[in-house]
Order: sequence, then structure tokens, then C-alpha cells
Amino acid sequence: MSDLQETALLQRLARQPSVADWNQLGTLRLQREAFDLALTCFQQVLQLAPDHLPSRLHRAICLLQLGDWSTALDEATAIAHLVPQHPAPWRLQAESALAGGLPERAEHDARQGLLRDANDPALWHALASALDDQRRYAEALAAGEHALALAPDALPTLSMVQFLRRRLCRFEDLPIGNLQLRKALGLGEHGASPFAFLAEPADAAAQRQCAMLAALPLQPLVPNDTAAPRPRGDRQPLRIGMVSNGFGQHPTALLLVEFLACLQRQHKDIQTCAYALNQDDGSTLRQRLRSHFTLWRDVAHRDAAQIADGIRADGMDILFDLRGWGGGARPAIFARRPAPIQINWLAFPGTTGAPWMDYVLADRFVLPEHRQADFSERVLYLPDCFQPSDTSRVIGTAPDRQSCGLPNDKPVLASFNNSYKFSPESLELWLDILIACPSAVLWLLLSDGVAEAATRLRQHAAQRGVAAERLIFMPKLPHDDYLSRFAHVDLFLDTTPYGAHTTASDALWAGCPVLTCPGETFASRVAGSLLHTLGVPELIAKDADDYRNRAIRLIRSPSHLTHLRSRLAQQRNSSPLFDMQRFAEGFANTLQSLR
Repeated sequence: MSDLQETALLQRLARQPSVADWNQLGTLRLQREAFDLALTCFQQVLQLAPDHLPSRLHRAICLLQLGDWSTALDEATAIAHLVPQHPAPWRLQAESALAGGLPERAEHDARQGLLRDANDPALWHALASALDDQRRYAEALAAGEHALALAPDALPTLSMVQFLRRRLCRFEDLPIGNLQLRKALGLGEHGASPFAFLAEPADAAAQRQCAMLAALPLQPLVPNDTAAPRPRGDRQPLRIGMVSNGFGQHPTALLLVEFLACLQRQHKDIQTCAYALNQDDGSTLRQRLRSHFTLWRDVAHRDAAQIADGIRADGMDILFDLRGWGGGARPAIFARRPAPIQINWLAFPGTTGAPWMDYVLADRFVLPEHRQADFSERVLYLPDCFQPSDTSRVIGTAPDRQSCGLPNDKPVLASFNNSYKFSPESLELWLDILIACPSAVLWLLLSDGVAEAATRLRQHAAQRGVAAERLIFMPKLPHDDYLSRFAHVDLFLDTTPYGAHTTASDALWAGCPVLTCPGETFASRVAGSLLHTLGVPELIAKDADDYRNRAIRLIRSPSHLTHLRSRLAQQRNSSPLFDMQRFAEGFANTLQSLR
């Protein structure tokens, strides 16, 4: 019916343009998420009637969806001043502020909107998102569940609520949430976060479906013609751009910094440009990183179209997305195809499902050849591990065990992953191991905002007959202090289905054995890739039973653990895993093969 309506409206508009018809056509297109076409309609309305508030609001909604959060925020703010009692402009202000990384502003605007309409699920969702971004996770979950009660079929809200449940280890609500998510994705609904879905027990095909559906609304941004390759002679350098919001004290920067230094020294035929989506955090790491890029662009305050135009003007031959669908991602930049070759790498451990991404950079363990169909991108293989590392990481001096809250004479198992990776499946395996090794303790990281998770994990342990005090929690620490704690860890236990990535690299660099059980998804295979490259296959379990049994055998054999630590120290200096000169060479050769 909408197609017939659009045809009739277009015919009428061809004869006699009118505010009513342009507005109706724009509304129809907005409803089917054709944001670029809808924007044109509302702009036509405003040419005829500049003060038409519904079209001003709808135009701002389109701008937000197309990546111009700043203009959308300004327009929504102006409309709120004109109609202060209407909730819609407050909702749009909150959503625009969220897109711009302004969670405190978003919280204020969402609360103002709720004063005007306390039953608007979108406002409750915006409030939950704002609280989530401020790491006020328990408050965020309460707001998200309120939104879900008002709109039970809202997939973006369900996705956020499910991820918050995982952060807070509210395991009892996870099965029904997983069922609802998979049912919605099976029906072709979009709105679920592909990043959050990586933590769900789902196969790689379901992850691809989730990502492809997330990419659909951005499809109208894709131009008919891709950025043309730059004419290049043999002596012209290859220009590589990297887009990330992790250019600061962040795992992405930690992984990149030494590799980039080696690339800069070894390959004058390659120029690199950083497009920093995050503001300067004043960290030493950001300054180190900045010194190893040929060019540096601070683009935190620019919209997606402006950033894409800048990349195109800079003449990048290859553009890396170092965020994917993670928090703070800007896929609308890549949808505009500012570079002739666009590659998914490092930060998002799965397929983007996006037709505008050409390749994924991987290795043959983390993404075996027989699993290539799980990715929409073509696979580029690096010769060793896909993940670089910083071998200049400083390991601080560890305080004594008592200062860390640890017993002096008992085996210490640990998992310093974020709490959303602490799946019920992982916890059950860990409790099995603790029951079989009654002298051992489990040391976990307690990140900001997840104190509730510690309480719940101890409750689950008590239900299995494991004393609550055998679960010990470490607060978030400066990086060198955190690395020092691995000296007290006998065995690091990986999580499933979303495993340790940078954390596993940290553990191995610090000489701590990591036990992992790779699944079929990229996110579950990273620690396995690290161990495979390091040459320690005995720490890669075949299945859950094998994982449990290997952990128990190791804990019961201190001499074996001591031998493993010695092997790790030897392999650290001789394997390709921590050889960044070799990594830079393999990286350069792989990219040069695309010429």
C-alpha cells in the first residue's frame, strides 16, 4: 500500500507541490527508514513553510540517522525552546547527545522528556543508554527494563537489557532474553547490537545475520560509485587510514603502538593516518601512538559525512575500521565508501555484515578457511597471529599476596575479563574446578559499576557449595599494576563464548598460562590463536570436559605449572607472537598484495 501511496503522492507533487503532500511522502519514507529520501522531502516542506515544526523535527531525525548528530542536536534544542512541553524534541536531543558521546547531556534531556511523558518507551531507552554510557549499570538496567515493559517488542531495548544483565551477572534472566533475541533475528528484525550479541550462545551464522540486519538501515548511504583508487606509480607510498575511538588509554592503542613504530621504521613506502573519533585523554599512550602515524586527524566533533569527505580528500588507499559494531562505532563513515578498499580488523571480533567492508584481516586459527562463509567480508590472512602486541608494556612490581587479598599458600585461578564475558557456562566450569580443587581460589576483575556482579557470583558459588570467600575480586588498576598481578596467578581461565583478547595477550606477556576452549566463532578463538602462535597447544582444550579436566590436572600439579611458566618465558622471546618487526613485515606484504 505504501508504494501505491508514494506513487500517487509523487504524481500530485509533480503537478502541484504542497506542504501536506511533501510532509506525507517524507513521513512514509521515514517509516520505512529511507532516511536520505525522507530528508529530501522534509527539506522541500521547509522551503515552502520554514516554520513547519513537524518537518523540522523529522528532518532532524533523518540527519541523526544519517550520522549528523551535531546538527540534529542543535535543531532538536531549538524546537524544544519553541514547544518546551512536547516530549519529542527532548527525546531527539537525548538520542543525538548519545550519538555524540555526551551521556550526561543525554541523561538530562531524557529525564526532561519523561517529565512530559512518563510512558514513552523511547525516552526510557535513551535514559538507560545514557546511564549505561556512564557505567551506572544497575540504574541503566532498571530504566531499560521499564522501557521493555512499555514496548516488549523493541529489539534495541531487549539487546541492551540482555547485555546489562550479562554485565551484572543476572543469569536467571538470560535464557528467555536469548530466546527472544534469536527469534527476532530469525524474523529479520534489526536493532540488536552485533557487539552485544557476540556474548550470546549463538553460532557464527547467527552473528552474521545480526550484523547484516544492523547494516541494513545504512545501505542508502552507500554511493553508486566507490572512491576511485589513487593513480600510483611504483614509488608512491601506500596510504593507510585507521578509524577508531580507541586512540588513547585503550586496548586498541595498546595493541597497535609498537607495531606502528616498527611499520614506520621498516616501510617508508607506507604512510599511515589516524582518524581519532575520541577526544585527547592526555595519556602517554596516545602521545606514543600519535608519534607513529604519518598523519593525525582529530575528528571527534565531526559528523560521519564530514569525516568521510576528509578521508576521501586525504586520498587513503586502504581504510581500516578499528571499531566495527563496538561502542562508539561510526559505521556511517564506512558506508559512504571514502576509500577504495575498506578492512575490518582488530577491535570487532566478528563479521560486520556490511557490504561496504571489503576484507577482514585474520589468521588461519582465529578464522579457519572452512569458516570463511561466516563472514560477509573476504578474508585476508596474516602469516602469523592477527593480533599485534606491545612488548614495551611495563610490568609493575607486584605487592605481596596478602595485599592483594589472596591466600599465601593456595593455588590462584583467575579471569580478568569484563563481567559481561562471565557466562553461566563459564561460571559452572569454574565452580566444577574449584570443587575438585578445594584449596584453590578464583580471582576476578571487578570493573567500575558492577559491584552487584560480585554479590551475584558469590551467591551462585554458594548454591554450588563453594564458599563465597573463595571468589576474590580485584578493582580496576593502572595498567602496569594490573600486569604485575599475573605474578600471583597460577592459571588464567578463559571465558566462553566470548573469550579473552587483549587480556589473554597481557597474561601471556606477563608469563601466566592461559587455558582456553575455542568454539566456532572468531570471538571464542582469539586466545587459541595466541597460544597456537606462541607454540603452547597443550593449553588449548578440545571441549568443555577437556577444559575442566586440564585445569584440574594443572592445579594438582604445581611442577607442571612451573614448567609451563618456564616454557612461556622461552617462547615469548622466540615465537612470532611478540615479534613486532616480523608482524609489521607480514602486515605490509599482505596489504601490498592488494595493489
